[in-house]
Amino acid sequence: MDALAKIPLLLGAAVGTHVTLSAPQSTPLSESEKLSEDQMRSTDRLLRGLIQTGGLSYIKLMSWSTVLVEILAILATHYPRSFADKPWTSFLVRSGSRVRLNGGSGLGLCSLYLRRTAQNAKHRLVTTGPYSIVRHPSYLGGWVTGIGITLQIFGPGSWVRESGMLKNTAGEVFLYAGVLQTWVLMLLATFRTKTEDEMMKKRFGEEWVQWSSRVGYKIIPGLF
Repeated sequence: MDALAKIPLLLGAAVGTHVTLSAPQSTPLSESEKLSEDQMRSTDRLLRGLIQTGGLSYIKLMSWSTVLVEILAILATHYPRSFADKPWTSFLVRSGSRVRLNGGSGLGLCSLYLRRTAQNAKHRLVTTGPYSIVRHPSYLGGWVTGIGITLQIFGPGSWVRESGMLKNTAGEVFLYAGVLQTWVLMLLATFRTKTEDEMMKKRFGEEWVQWSSRVGYKIIPGLF
């Protein structure tokens, strides 16, 4: 693949990451919609802390900065082939963001630490689309995006490796901290599914029980 052809793939991956880590709703939540402390598990509190201290913004910054720097390098020198020019790495990130968007009508990744969806009368139980396959498709999208980000940044031949950035202490700290936050975020979100299932069951009762009996997997079809 020509180096210039990588540019739209890189931009697609950066936009996909940004979408995945952005809240599906911009309307501020009322106090009645916020999750109370007694409803939270320790992993929920850790997840809330990570989000409130700017963890999502940091991951976005890492994604955009590495993509934009590589694009500048391509434009300046027609940077050679790399692992990141493979269409499927960008496809992973963009696919993850698409699943994330389609799952936005349910529980959102970025607003999950304060939503009280199980007791909000305005909400209905969504059982179609991706929710007919897994109960938490937003998190599936997050995992797919996380894999794509990691491969794009650290894969053999990527700009990060070719530039020697990983040989620089500051570069290592910046990149590894971002990727670590990505995976910690998704791990905590995975634990969060138990809290969400309990809330949904309490709110929707038998309707949720019947749906969960049909859709037995939380995130990964056939596995979990």
